[in-house]
Amino acid sequence: KYHERLEEEFGDGRDHHGDYGNGNGNVSDTDLTMRIYRARAHVELRLHGEFTIANRIVQHPKFTVEQKLPTQLIMAITYGRQNQHLDALKLCQRSVQMLNEYP
Repeated sequence: KYHERLEEEFGDGRDHHGDYGNGNGNVSDTDLTMRIYRARAHVELRLHGEFTIANRIVQHPKFTVEQKLPTQLIMAITYGRQNQHLDALKLCQRSVQMLNEYP
């Protein structure tokens, strides 16, 4: 249900206000929606170890690397708590590669 809303909100990838990132304190609808979905994903990861929404955020092509990184970090922490350290390490490696900081 939530992933369908995620697609509805970000399907066109348009910023309806055009104010995000200009330093005047205004935040776009896209950024606000992203923050809501990220908060939900973080709660699901921390309380239930559920990766569904977090994976959709990380894989969504409309989100920037900067928008994906906080979710990837909490995913790596959750993998570690579940003793899936190799998965956590691979996720961190992919995150660094997204930043073009690691070959």
